[in-house]
Amino acid sequence: MAASKHPHGYAPIMDYMVEKGRKAPAVWPPSDGLLYGYVGQLAVAWGGFEGDLNAMLDAILFKAGEDPRRAHIGPFRTRKALFRQHMVSVFETCPTICATLDRMLNEAAQLHWRRNIVLHGEIRTGATDGSGVLKAVGEHNGKLIELEYGAESLRAFLMRVGHMHGLLDAIGEDPEPPSHERQFVRAFLRSAHPHSGGRGLSPIPHKQPPLP
Repeated sequence: MAASKHPHGYAPIMDYMVEKGRKAPAVWPPSDGLLYGYVGQLAVAWGGFEGDLNAMLDAILFKAGEDPRRAHIGPFRTRKALFRQHMVSVFETCPTICATLDRMLNEAAQLHWRRNIVLHGEIRTGATDGSGVLKAVGEHNGKLIELEYGAESLRAFLMRVGHMHGLLDAIGEDPEPPSHERQFVRAFLRSAHPHSGGRGLSPIPHKQPPLP
């Protein structure tokens, strides 16, 4: 049996299972397959942002005389607080840089708990008429919260994560700080940042074999 065609090129799971000779019944997601693409992109985009944030925190802690391994362990909220605490002293001569980093951290605080609910909460699905809705239920600050996203609102969420990551990735370049701040940050990245040709990452990760 050929998989049914969807306007977005999405084949429902039931048809896929029948086509491949697998047993039914199965439950398929809402018909708007774009939802799943955006959820997957959100997971990958946030992972990239958090990896770069950890790398910068590693460098900041190293510069501050603290243990850089703390940049790679513990919950995100703890690492974000560490970042904010030490960036002020490391970049004390760079108020524009600090303002950009503060903006990035404020945005991260707004997006992180929503990202957690979307990726780790209880997922329900709405309409199956081509305008699928994802409803995610999870806890934030001791309260049970439901978030509802369509494809366009998830795309907007993803764009906010991308902009937040851009503020970190282009630090020292955009928005353009004064000349002495740019020079300071570039020297800092060259000497201390593990992703910029400086020392290697502090911890040695233990690789596990993939699951069969």
